[in-house]
Amino acid sequence: MPITPDDGPAVSLPVCRTSSLSVTLGPGEGTTSGTVYRPVNFTNIGSSPCRLQGFPGVSHVAGDDGHQVGRAGAWVGPRGDRVVLEPAASAHSIISVTDADLVDRDTCRPTGVRGIRVYPPGNQAAAFLPSPGVSCSADIGTMRVRSVTPGRGDLGGTAGVVEPLDDSTVDGADR
Repeated sequence: MPITPDDGPAVSLPVCRTSSLSVTLGPGEGTTSGTVYRPVNFTNIGSSPCRLQGFPGVSHVAGDDGHQVGRAGAWVGPRGDRVVLEPAASAHSIISVTDADLVDRDTCRPTGVRGIRVYPPGNQAAAFLPSPGVSCSADIGTMRVRSVTPGRGDLGGTAGVVEPLDDSTVDGADR
């Protein structure tokens, strides 16, 4: 079973390190409101089980130096249960990104980005996911992030988002 309650044996498992994870960006699914939802998949490429819990840190990046563009993704919803990843097992987080073209240009200050920087939960090392496009360079929130859940993200199947990621569910507490 991929989920272990907070008081179960997963407590003794190490946090999945970025170096032991394959981090990939799944295909997006858009909405009529100009928001695109995409899964960020975390696959254990190590030889032993590890655990993830909570929210990944995500932000758009640009330039050869990979500097952050705009505000990092806001964490939305509950922190979620601990997810145990056996070798080759996956977990995912759903991110949503509002189309920069739908935000007032003066408010947004659109700029080109190379991709997304992702810090898996509990890590200080990041992965880079190529995803060229345009994002707001102003300090406004155009990206939202859900906590990690078991399995690969499949927005066309049952593992996807079924309700919008709106500001009313932003959880700024325990991450």
